Amino acid sequence: MSNNNKKEAFLYLVMGGLTTLVNIVAFYCLDEYTTIELAVSATIANILAIIFAYFSNKLWVFERIEKDTKGTVKEIFLFLGFRGVSLGIDVGLTVLMVSVFGIMALIAKIIANVVVVIVNYAASKWLIFK
Repeated sequence: MSNNNKKEAFLYLVMGGLTTLVNIVAFYCLDEYTTIELAVSATIANILAIIFAYFSNKLWVFERIEKDTKGTVKEIFLFLGFRGVSLGIDVGLTVLMVSVFGIMALIAKIIANVVVVIVNYAASKWLIFK
């Protein structure tokens, strides 16, 4: 693994960790301090994390600066499309683990986010910010 790939992987883990933190803290606050339904709380938290992830991945991890509007629009749509899949995985796994398996909501959210980080790295590395 080259030094550049090591740096990229390290930065992705750091930014992925921060993105996960944004997701979990937002979810916890919404779940604990509001009467918002579980799936809606998970969705809002995920949207906030997606916004953070786009800018951190684009600017710091993959250092990708598109100079044309067409390239930027394509990149955003790819990013949002794959994050939509991640959102489905996140919310689906969280709700499944809580409602079917009786796992505590915060623990379920953390487990779902581990899966999401792996899926998102693969999509970002090989499809979106290639």
